[in-house]
Amino acid sequence: MSKDTKQYKIGQFKPIWDNLIIKPIDIEDDGAFVRPVQKEDKPEIGIVVDMSKELEKDFKIGQAVLFNRYSTFPALLGGELIVKAEDIVAKEK
Repeated sequence: MSKDTKQYKIGQFKPIWDNLIIKPIDIEDDGAFVRPVQKEDKPEIGIVVDMSKELEKDFKIGQAVLFNRYSTFPALLGGELIVKAEDIVAKEK
């Protein structure tokens, strides 16, 4: 790595506009969710790590959300994903 190359961590970035940073998590099927025929079809669940200021009234840090996996942008820094608010299909009460 050259001396001009800086290493970044996900915590160094703040989402803008209508974006959230989500940490995907695995869940056990306890009967609360209907398991789809193919794993690729199911929405993903994750925890909100950070969000843009515009979304602070709609979401909370640490809140569980279901989101559409196919429209996410992989942040590639620690396994988090950048998700648009419109791709959140449900949130923890």
